[in-house]
Amino acid sequence: MHPSIVALLPKLKRQADLGRHFFNVRFRDPQQGGYVHDTAVSVMIPPRACVFNVGTWTDTAGAVAGTYCVTKTGAANSPFVAIPLMPLQNSVALKGSYLKSIDVWWILGTAALTTLTATIRQNTAPANAAAYPASVTPAFTYDSNHLNNAARVTVAQHTMTLTVTTPFWLANTEQDILELTLVDPGTSVFNFYGARANYTLRM
Repeated sequence: MHPSIVALLPKLKRQADLGRHFFNVRFRDPQQGGYVHDTAVSVMIPPRACVFNVGTWTDTAGAVAGTYCVTKTGAANSPFVAIPLMPLQNSVALKGSYLKSIDVWWILGTAALTTLTATIRQNTAPANAAAYPASVTPAFTYDSNHLNNAARVTVAQHTMTLTVTTPFWLANTEQDILELTLVDPGTSVFNFYGARANYTLRM
């Protein structure tokens, strides 16, 4: 092959690649998308997206201007806070959201709680007229500042991170929840600021 033609081949290939890219973009199916595998995605969960079952819970301005929380009035009771985990879900295996950890924020005032414990629940959404099956409770570890109950119930500002032992994909047949169970001896004021789910997004 003539040397001048050989020298021209890379330029011709580049032009062909550009032309192919143009037509792929210009005439692609409207439903066609790219590929995402992002390992650092999070979604914030505001306090009022959660369920509070016992006691008096009130929308409150936070300790710092411009912050907001839901405050439980001190009373001898044992409420729970159910925090829905709301990353994108998918019906296809190994796609959607791969839950890795959850962060929770609260400030405890006046007096320590007796106990505060966390449980992650995977609930399978039932078919019409069927009963909910028992929850699956994936294992996790508390961060080093909240390893034991004594550390979790102190009068202080708390940022607790729960790391899922075996991260899992959120299927579209599940309702995934983080449950905080409190025991208030009578005067603990619990100010709940919300949570954050941290996951890998693949789509």
